[in-house]
Amino acid sequence: MRTSNTAHFLRSLDFAYDEQEFREVFRIVAAQGDNATTISPASLDSIEASLGQARFEAFYKTRDPLFGMLQAASRHFGFSTSQVDEAYRVVSEGERRLRDIDRRGPILSVEQKAARRDLLAQQSRDLERILGADAARALTMSLSNFRNVGNGVRIVGQ
Repeated sequence: MRTSNTAHFLRSLDFAYDEQEFREVFRIVAAQGDNATTISPASLDSIEASLGQARFEAFYKTRDPLFGMLQAASRHFGFSTSQVDEAYRVVSEGERRLRDIDRRGPILSVEQKAARRDLLAQQSRDLERILGADAARALTMSLSNFRNVGNGVRIVGQ
């Protein structure tokens, strides 16, 4: 187990497992196949059931590129952990709501475009309140680029 690609992959996630958690997550991910280095949606559900909601949320962040963007911004702007967590909550919820709007059809209606615009404006105001104007502006630009490049990268299968 120690030298498998799956074990290396799980250690690379920067999540503070206790020994029992590591063994359980390893068992779930390794069940996907030899040397698994991705996490399927079904495995995520099993990991959530094993870790519980609070620990799973901490685990999930380690795989979420949006959280990585916020951590990078934190190093640059000097945000506190609570600011990063609150901004992550705002961004994650906003991304979820954007996906819900976009699922309504391949071509956005006038109403969908207005809903997207209003949502993004509210997200920008919330980020400015949490992080300050300069950081919010920089993060909003990064999020826009992120959406345009990959339309929101998620864990395999989502």
